[in-house]
Order: sequence, then structure tokens, then C-alpha cells
Amino acid sequence: SCVCVQDRWIALGMASGEIVVTKHHGLEICRWRPHRDAILSLSTDCVGGFLASCSLDGEVSIKRVSSDEPAESYAHLDGAHRIQLDPNYTDRYKLEKRFLTAHKDGSLNLQSKTWSKANVEVVASGEGTIFALDWVGCVVAWAAMHWVKFYDIQRKRPIAIVDTHLQEPVLPLNITPAALAWESESSVWIAWGSEVRLLQIKAETGDDGKPYLSPEITVQWGMEDATSVRRAVPFDKDSVVTLCLPVAPEGTPSHMPQLQLRDRQTGEIVASPIAVPIDSYQTCPFEHYTFLSMFDLPRNMERHVHWNRRTWLTQEGAFSGSPPTLWICNPHELVVTRARDMDDYVASAIHRNAHLEAVELAMHNRALLRRHRLPELVHKYIEDLLHHAHYDRAAAECQRLIDQDESQWEFWILRFMQYRRLGTLVRFIPTSSPRLRTDIYQLVLLELLATDPEALLVAIQLWTRPEFRDQSLYHFDDMHEKISLAVTSQPTPNHFVVAAQAELHIAQGNFEDALNCFLALNQSMSGNSSHVFELIEQHKLFAPVRTKIIPLIRLSKAEAATLLVRHEDRIPIRAVVRQLEAEPGLLLWYLHTLYVNQVEAYNDHVAFRDLHVQQVKLYARLRPRWKSIIDWGEVDGGTDDISDSPMIGFLRWSTHGTRDFLLMAFEECKRQEAPLYNEMVFILANTHQSKRALELLLDEVRDIRRALQYVESEKDFTSDELWDTLVERSLRNASFLTGLLEHAGVHSVRRLSRLIREIPAGMEIDDLRTKMIDVMRDYEFQLNLQQCSKNIVETECQQLRAQLYQIQRKGRRVKRN
Repeated sequence: SCVCVQDRWIALGMASGEIVVTKHHGLEICRWRPHRDAILSLSTDCVGGFLASCSLDGEVSIKRVSSDEPAESYAHLDGAHRIQLDPNYTDRYKLEKRFLTAHKDGSLNLQSKTWSKANVEVVASGEGTIFALDWVGCVVAWAAMHWVKFYDIQRKRPIAIVDTHLQEPVLPLNITPAALAWESESSVWIAWGSEVRLLQIKAETGDDGKPYLSPEITVQWGMEDATSVRRAVPFDKDSVVTLCLPVAPEGTPSHMPQLQLRDRQTGEIVASPIAVPIDSYQTCPFEHYTFLSMFDLPRNMERHVHWNRRTWLTQEGAFSGSPPTLWICNPHELVVTRARDMDDYVASAIHRNAHLEAVELAMHNRALLRRHRLPELVHKYIEDLLHHAHYDRAAAECQRLIDQDESQWEFWILRFMQYRRLGTLVRFIPTSSPRLRTDIYQLVLLELLATDPEALLVAIQLWTRPEFRDQSLYHFDDMHEKISLAVTSQPTPNHFVVAAQAELHIAQGNFEDALNCFLALNQSMSGNSSHVFELIEQHKLFAPVRTKIIPLIRLSKAEAATLLVRHEDRIPIRAVVRQLEAEPGLLLWYLHTLYVNQVEAYNDHVAFRDLHVQQVKLYARLRPRWKSIIDWGEVDGGTDDISDSPMIGFLRWSTHGTRDFLLMAFEECKRQEAPLYNEMVFILANTHQSKRALELLLDEVRDIRRALQYVESEKDFTSDELWDTLVERSLRNASFLTGLLEHAGVHSVRRLSRLIREIPAGMEIDDLRTKMIDVMRDYEFQLNLQQCSKNIVETECQQLRAQLYQIQRKGRRVKRN
């Protein structure tokens, strides 16, 4: 039925007349039953030593909370429904014990008792129903229906009367009784209906020299939409928190009470309202609610000025105060409300399974945590990643979050082993700060040897670096023996295990053995081949390489080409060719690489003639494989240039390109199942067989456009003869004639006019009208181009003549010798 709060306990007055005292978290301290009927009011002093109560049974009871002594009872106080103890009631040096009682007849009495007598003093009478009664310092305040009075109990004189401006005999439905909340001994918040005011009481001196208390209302604002406010209490230095009841439209269920955080100066809402989770809100009248704050306690007054809700969840504001605990009570329920701290945000993230968010909050606000520990949050986060099979991310987060905790590293290494995903963690296992036990590194390598050879290679490369040479991370000899046994015991050993064995050879300084291991792989190492070629050049292993050219090329063609070209003096061309003769594709690749990169050395007129002949033959024989061998292929649909192939480029470049050499190449191209017509046309053109080359384009290639290009490219005395041949052949073939009409306008309109005149009568030509229009347009374009060029030349000549004239008109200074 009522509640009283102290900084160490909460007292609950029951409808049965019993009082229950509990700690703030709910643990019961004590209970007793001083009354036979419902308790109407509870009050304690500033230190919580005594607890006073009044009841419907007409008695007042005062008992020491921490003692088993019986309570003091005061009878003949019929009608007392409010009680307030003297704030200094517990003071043992104070002989007089005082308390205030408010009665139903509107009187307010001051009861006092000494060791010898008791006294009753009427402070006020005829006040009507008193809804609130407070005693702070020397000021007593009580609230009736239409006003709040403030009384100086020390000087026995009134201080102020605050009027509500309401003239009705009863309160409207949306107006709740006045409620007081002291934020200091001279400042009190008054919540009344839909209005909130702040009254300041100042000590001043009168004209007669006597001190007195002067009131002043410094803040006043109203609630919007006729919202009722039960009480307003200070929250921080900039805001107050109010218990409000939004007014529901007529015919709709009543709203649940809300906690609203408002600006203390303007009353504007500064945070989203929070509905109070009370089940009985539809049946319990709003005026029966009690709203208390930890800042109500005398020793907590003015603590709101020492903290700010905007900064207290930061490192700067972590120890500069804390928010109040709030209690909301009605006859059926008690709700405890606290401001969210960092632990609440972390708990909310965990509840939503947002473990990363919880970890980030804890990492950046470790000093603000009270209930959670960062290692436990990290453990939950990584376990969640492993549970959802995010192994790569879990491994990366281990490096970021575990830091230098050696025991945690050992734990997570074992956890990844249980998931058989140790390979994802191996890149992040620390080798210094912290350096784990040797047995842990050895355990990791043995597990990887059995389950993940690729990760084993990575671990060996990381943990066998020169900085670990003096003090190995693992048992080197034992590991070398186990890896060698794994290689020799299998008919086809895993190439990652072989590569790991090579890394161990390098660590021992056996570079040739390491090279043999790498070359024994006989396949690409997926981006790790550069390590092998660096090993060859750094330790000058050219002698062992001379007899292992094919495995070297298969490791990496690009890097092998660079090595063979750069060190041609140590790995002779002839030695390479002898090994590649059994592999025509690799031989062509090597000779083509020499042609591209060793221009001067390979184009020796005497030394490599036979290789040039062999290269030409390989070009012809392996024409379908050019793309895979030398990474060359025609663009889809053919090419415009008939001399752009690598073979033609080589024939043009080679110093052995005599007539006999070219004729040999021609026969080789002709001999193939799919003759190399482009190359044959090039050879015929370079052996002065232009007409035969044109016939080859027309008869075999059957490409009139390329034939036309070839004729235009011949600028010697044979060009007219070639044109005649082209026209003659086109007049006998409708498809050739169609192509010639389509493309010849761009090249030679003069010759095209002759072609049009000699078209046989009755020959059908597709889309002749369009082709003739295109021919005329091309002709007009050429005329315009010639005229524009002529105009430009004439204009420039005139400008040059004018400049010359101006120069010649100028006088010249002549010096006498």
C-alpha cells in the first residue's frame, strides 16, 4: 500500500498492517506487524535508523530498523494518514524526538517527546486532505488539493504558498495530486496535474536585520496533450525524469504509464519514452502510484549535478557519478528501474546473438564493466564463429582478441584441432609475444602432417625463418625425420609434403637437395614457384638445373623463361634444346622466347641457323596449339592484317630469311593438313610472286577484302597487273564482285568505275542499289577530302607568303667592319 526507500533498504507497507524491509535487490532483512489494518504512510530519517508508520487502525508506530526492540506506538491519533519523521530523529545527542502527522480533518500536528513529557503542536488546521508531506532541513512542505505550503519549522513561520490556479472543488480526471521531489534543501520539484515547477528557497535578511527564507519559482513548464504527471525527480544536471500517464482517447483502453526524460529548463522530451511494464495499469488509478528515486534520500541530494547521461558511458565520465535507481509502486506491483549501463548493452547484444558487438563494446569500455569480463565474451564470440563454420574469421579474430594470453592460445589451438580446422589458424599462431611451448608447435605440425599438408607447408615456412635458427620453435630433427618418412613411404607423395621437406633442407643449408625436392614435384606450385627460382639464383644452382630443364619449366613458364634468358651463358641454348627435343611444344616455346627476348644473341648468322629452320618447322606443325604454347591466337572472326602471326614476324626478323629459307618455310606450310595460307601469302609476296599470292587469297582463302588489301599494299609496277587480275576474277564470280563493290570504294574509285562498266549483263548482285549508293558516297567523300586538303594547303601557303613578305620588308642593321 506504500513504500519508503533508504540507501540501504526498501520498506514495504502492506494492506495487512505488516511492514517488510528488504535490500534493493530483494533480499529480506526483517518484517514485523505493528498495525491491524492497512498501512497508509511510511517515513524514515536521513540515516535510515528509524521507520515510522501510520495506519487505518488509528495508531502511529516508530521502530528502530536494525534492532529487535519493540516499536513505540502512539494511540489517540485517529485519522492520521500521513507521517513524516524529523530528518535528525536518529541523532542520539538530540533529546527531543519529533515527527509530523497529517489528519483527515485537515490538521497538521507536530508531535514531540522528551524523556519526561510528550507535546502536540498544531502547525496548521483546516487544510483539507493533505496528499503529500515532506520535511527537509528546517523546511516542512505539504500539498493539499489546490496549493502547496512551505513552512519554516525552526522559526515557526510560513515561507510560501504555491497555488494551482484550479477553482474546482475536486480534481479533474487528468489532474493528479501534487507530488514533491527535493533535489537539495533549498530546491524542490512540484509535479501537479500536467504542470511541473521548480521552487528555489533562498535565505535572505529582512529590513529589521532578521533572516528569513524567500521562495522563487525558477522553472515552469506543462505537459503536452493534457498528459498527467505523477512525479518529477532530478535525473542528471540537464534533465528530469517524470512518471506520466498519456491521456487515451475516449472509448479506447487507458495507456500504460510511461517514464519520460525531459529537459529541466524547457520540458522537451530528450529521449524516447519507456512504458512501465505493470500488469495492473488498467485497473489501478494513476494517483495510487508511488514514484521514488535514490536522489530523494537526504544524503544523495545534489548528486544529480555530478554526472551527465551523455558522458557517463565513456572513459571520461566513468567515475564522475552514476544515475539514480527509480522505484515505481502501486498496491499490486513494485518495479525497479535503472539507467542502462555498459553491462546492460553488452547483455542485450548477447541476447541478440550479436557477440561481435558485445566484444567491441567490452573492448572499448572495459573500465565501465561490472558484471561481464572481456575474456568470457571473447570465448563466446569465437565459439559462436566455430559453431557456424566461420573458421577463417574465427582464426583471424583469435589473433586480434587473444593478444598475449599464452593459455588462451593453447586452448584455442586444441579447439581448432577438435574441429579439424587447425590449418586456418596456423598463420595466426604467435611465435613471439607470446612464444608458446615447443610441444605446442610440435603438436600443430604433427596434426597438419596428418590432416592438412598444405597448411603444413605454410607452418614450416613461417616457423623455420632465420630468426628461429638459434632456438627452434619445434623439435627440428624429429620433424624432419617424420616428414622424410611420410615422403618415402608413399608411392606418390603429396607435393605439399615434398615442398615442406625442401624447406627443411633449406633450413639445414642443403640447397641442392631442396632444389631436387622442388623439381621432383614436376608441377606448378600455385604462386610459390618464385621461391624456387630465387633459390637457384641466390645460391647459383645452375649446374644442377642444366639437366632438369623440363621440370623447371613446368614449375613456372614465365619465371623459367626469365632465368634461361638472363643466364644464357650458364645454361647454354644448345643444352636446353637437347633436353626439349622430346617435347616439341616446349621446344617451340623456348625458341620463341629466344626470338622475343634474346634478339641479338639468337639471331646469329652462323651459330643458330639450324635452330631457325627447326623453329619454322615447329611453327608450321604446331599451328593449332599456338595459343597454349606461345599464348597467341587470332581474334574471333579473323584478323585484318595478313602478316600479324608470330611465324610471319619471325620470318621477317630472321637473318636467315633468304629465298631458299623462305621457300623451305613455304613448303612446310603447304605440307600441313591445314595449310598456313597467311604465311604462304607472305612468303610468296617476299619472293616476288605477287600474282600467285593473290590467286592463293582468292582461290584458297576466298576473302575478297584481304585480297583487296594485299593489292593496295603492293605499290610497285605489279599493282596495275594485280588490279586487272582482281577485276577479271571478280567479273567471273558474283560473290567476289559483291565483296569488291562493298569494299573497293574506300581504296580506288577510279578502278571501281572500270569495274562497274564491265559488269556482265544479266549478272545478279545482291543489294546492288545500296552498294552503288555507298560507292557514290565514298567517291563524294574522297572528293571533299581532296578539296579540303587543297584549301588547307592554299591557306597555309598564303600565310607563309605573308610572313615571308613581312620579314623581307623589315630593315636589317649592318655593322661596318
